Amino acid sequence: MQVYARLYLETYGVEESIVDLIPSMLATFLASDRTFNRKLPPEMSGSDHPDRLLKLDEVKRRVGLGKSMIYRLIQEGKFPSPYKVSPFASRWSDREIVAWVDDVKDGFEGKKRKV
Repeated sequence: MQVYARLYLETYGVEESIVDLIPSMLATFLASDRTFNRKLPPEMSGSDHPDRLLKLDEVKRRVGLGKSMIYRLIQEGKFPSPYKVSPFASRWSDREIVAWVDDVKDGFEGKKRKV
């Protein structure tokens, strides 16, 4: 835990105690855990609407990236993977795409995060 606090300080230039960092760490971990989030009841999902599955064209429009870049980021573990809904169709979780966009806006690619 102390290593995480040190890395947080080096990355964001803000010193935070472990006690203050743990809730954020846990929330980030749980938000990224697909299996956990799928099993949450709707009232605990943090959303007022049910999750929708999006086609690639909608995902491309929302994130402003092309198909090749999206699949490259998936391979690098930096973008939500699609769900295979049939042998010929893949769909993305609306919630996961929204969360990814929020991460990018919060400094996902190395920008200094506002605290």
